[in-house]
Amino acid sequence: MHADPKRKLWLLGLSIPVIATGALIGFAKGPKVLQSLFASTGLITLHGLIPFFDRYFAEDSQPLPPQQLKQLQHDPYYTRVVAAYIPLQYVANLYTAHLATRKDTALLDTVLLASLLSVVNVVGMNVAHELGHKSKTYKHLLAHIALLPSAYSHFRIEHNYGHHRFVATPLDSASAYYGESFWRFLPRTVMGGFKSAINIEKNRLARRHLSFWSLNNELLQVWTAGLIYHGCMLKLFGKKWLLFQAVQVAYTITLLEAVNYMEHYGLKRQRLANGDYAPVTAQHSWNHNSLFSNLLFYQLQRHRDHHAHPTKPFQLLESDPTAPLLPKGYGALFGDVFRPKRWFRLMHPRLLQHYHHDLSQIHQRSDHAQAS
Repeated sequence: MHADPKRKLWLLGLSIPVIATGALIGFAKGPKVLQSLFASTGLITLHGLIPFFDRYFAEDSQPLPPQQLKQLQHDPYYTRVVAAYIPLQYVANLYTAHLATRKDTALLDTVLLASLLSVVNVVGMNVAHELGHKSKTYKHLLAHIALLPSAYSHFRIEHNYGHHRFVATPLDSASAYYGESFWRFLPRTVMGGFKSAINIEKNRLARRHLSFWSLNNELLQVWTAGLIYHGCMLKLFGKKWLLFQAVQVAYTITLLEAVNYMEHYGLKRQRLANGDYAPVTAQHSWNHNSLFSNLLFYQLQRHRDHHAHPTKPFQLLESDPTAPLLPKGYGALFGDVFRPKRWFRLMHPRLLQHYHHDLSQIHQRSDHAQAS
């Protein structure tokens, strides 16, 4: 008997590429009048079905008994479940690109198909997040393979060695400050993350007395792999693929950064007398216990425990009753994030209550001027 009552439910994470592939078959084989509906499956799933199931599924905040933790930690089943996403992701990428670049595919359907693939690839980025935090080199390789379709291969480096070090401070471009709209945050975090990854890798190589242009540069390795991937796709599907891919990448990155925006909005680590920042605690990540989204996204919403123990496997992440809670699961919050006034109405009372209305405790824009 297995110790994990959710053991088979973790397979739900594979449902996104499976649903996408089913929708693609419907697009290719179904009535022409329904093509746009099939192509819209990604938007319907992300902004409709996931919020619906999040609302009506129970929450799950129960800790695992200590005697079960060791058994689950060393069970290879969980890594296999996560890694199984990647071949399904690539099937969806190839099939969607084929359909989107057909001569008879309308421009609107091309854009909708790109949005469908974005949902597949942003969950693929979460797969890369889970694998990229582990110590095994082959898991880092799998993480980079999952990131290739999104053209965001620097993510593993910046996230692991930049975001996790500076989270909830002005030095982290992936931590949003109070009153910052998502649309102001998006260009800041995209450009900031790219620059941060370059600096991290440059400093790592310098400590080993190596040039940035060394063959040991992980960024150069993954950028080369990205060029090969995109070159092969362009060769296979032609110039029409470029527009499709541009839309897909833009929306995938938007969804990823929307999650970053949610996770630490307005939360701040205080500056100590010696100039360092206070250690990361449960107070520096927004959490949520929705069972459905936690199954779908490998418990990313138990974000406090992830930041406390970055290498901890997803099946062991636990809820923390002292951490601040989001009003909804990630899947249900995208619509609020994309509408700043609605987001502020939803989150500012929560944030102020969390810090007992002490504005000096909140991450604000003025903190960035002081840190620079």
